[in-house]
Amino acid sequence: MQRRDFITIWIRYLLLALLGVISLTAWLKNRDAENTDCIAGNLCSSCGKAGGCNLPQKSTG
Repeated sequence: MQRRDFITIWIRYLLLALLGVISLTAWLKNRDAENTDCIAGNLCSSCGKAGGCNLPQKSTG
């Protein structure tokens, strides 16, 4: 096997692995986004009101 062929094969596998990591990350991020119904995002974690909030809360199930 020549050096050029060896490098070409490894670049191909590296690009396939990178595509897999990006796809997995996007899938996991999308899956987490489906579990939240809160329109405020991370705003509630810094809010001082405990029970008197009119915003819809994050679903837990």
